[in-house]
Amino acid sequence: MSSLPFAAVEIPWVMDFFHSLRPAYVPAGALKLQTSVLTNDYANSKAALNLRLAHEQHVTVSLDVWKSSCNQAAYACDVKLADGTTALLGAQEVSNDADSAFGAAAVFMKWVMMLGSAKVGAVCTDDVGGLAAARSLLPSMPGCNHIVHYRCPMHAFALMICSMLGYPWARALVGTAQQLAIHFTTDKVAVDILAVEAAKLSLTVHLSPCNLSQVQSVHACLESLLRLQTPIKQALLKYPLAGFFEASVAGVTSDERFWLQLHFLCSLLAPFAEAMARVQSRAASLADIVVHVLQLDRLLEAAKTVSVVPADFVARCLEVYQQRTAELDGELCRLALLLQPQYKLIAVLTPSLVQKARSIFRQRGGDEAACSTLETQLESYLVQAPPFDMPITQTSAKAWWQSLAAQHADVAELASLGIFVCDLAAHAASVDRVSSLMGWYYTPVVSLLSTDTLAMVVALKAHLQLNVPR
Repeated sequence: MSSLPFAAVEIPWVMDFFHSLRPAYVPAGALKLQTSVLTNDYANSKAALNLRLAHEQHVTVSLDVWKSSCNQAAYACDVKLADGTTALLGAQEVSNDADSAFGAAAVFMKWVMMLGSAKVGAVCTDDVGGLAAARSLLPSMPGCNHIVHYRCPMHAFALMICSMLGYPWARALVGTAQQLAIHFTTDKVAVDILAVEAAKLSLTVHLSPCNLSQVQSVHACLESLLRLQTPIKQALLKYPLAGFFEASVAGVTSDERFWLQLHFLCSLLAPFAEAMARVQSRAASLADIVVHVLQLDRLLEAAKTVSVVPADFVARCLEVYQQRTAELDGELCRLALLLQPQYKLIAVLTPSLVQKARSIFRQRGGDEAACSTLETQLESYLVQAPPFDMPITQTSAKAWWQSLAAQHADVAELASLGIFVCDLAAHAASVDRVSSLMGWYYTPVVSLLSTDTLAMVVALKAHLQLNVPR
């Protein structure tokens, strides 16, 4: 239905369908849907967003480029709010020669000025096209020198994992696991035998073939196979694989190395799957993503001594990891860890980290004396000297800093920095999703829709999903 143009409501058989459901119903015509109905509903959603924005501070703005089937470039821009939700600010077409760092920076500037530059705390994008250069240009523009810019850590994380899964050894292992899951979900005899064997161990059978394009789905598939490892082995003894599965999987599943390799690959995917789960629940902070990236690093270092894993695979994974983490703002990531109370012991207060904290604080209006006070407070915070020994009973790190600021005015410098860093978006995935939706709606059937209309449809969809109960 998403591919249908507004004019579809005037097609006779569509009218007949509406009348079969409700004979007295008179549907709005295409013109009314595209103008007054869409415009009015979008205006209402925009008013609700503006009301929320009036009470926001330190918002993070994200930008992504989208190209139509006729290669027309457009930038979509969204904003992350304090509760973790995001909202589309709009989209703007640009000429192909403006599809550059300066073109992206100009679009950034437009939306930042619309929000009010004082309200914007950071910009976060991936590194597609000229976005990386545009991020670095924005703080040099008038009124924007306080804005922090950084590369989306989840996008870099996703590229790491996808590169690892694309390696021939990992791809073959996942393919074998996929075929095994298919066998035990499509063959009724195999399903029944597996259920009996699982019941002996008080296990329930929940296997699903994975979507190879989604890391979380691959991880869930591998995890479910490992959970049912013993019942699967017993079921295969009673009902061996046959046909296609026999040729491709037989002999592999009886090899203990296969299960050890499966366990290793599943553990390698776990940090990303956990990070994605937090992102989808809108509970992820920048520090949370950094912690999961560091977990992957520890797993890869430990893999050097795992005999069942090919050394060339581990070497390639470490190479990819170093390449992608080099694209991140390392000091900002470490500062996010330090200022999240439950993670602060992971971070080490190095001179470069102190300079990063001072730099951000200075950009946000702190003078030299305040920066020196901030440095002293950082040292006290790290050793949990009073009042930084306050128990962590709040639901979030931001709430902890807010509570500390309310009770102890003498640590206002560090508390304000802590609140600001906690407000930084953990990812720019939402604006990537906007680009995907615009491409999804922009089909040959509805290719006459303007970019503004597409943006209204996508923004209204997001607003309804968030605010209208189903």
